[in-house]
Amino acid sequence: MTTELKNILKRVEKWPKKRQEDATRALLEVEQNPLPRRTLLTKEQIKEVESVQRGIRAGKIKMLSDKQVKAMWKSFGL
Repeated sequence: MTTELKNILKRVEKWPKKRQEDATRALLEVEQNPLPRRTLLTKEQIKEVESVQRGIRAGKIKMLSDKQVKAMWKSFGL
């Protein structure tokens, strides 16, 4: 185990329980999926992303232009 990982794990002991659970899930994901495609998304979220990608490829979902995105953010006051 690297020194950096050991130090992080010592700090994790002081984190709130929910944050520790998030870290546990992230490490289990890395352990179970050694492939480059690692994610912290749930299986349901991954399915939704894949569904949107299929819709975009099929032309059923259209992406906003840069101009439209800027206008949207402006309408939110950002």
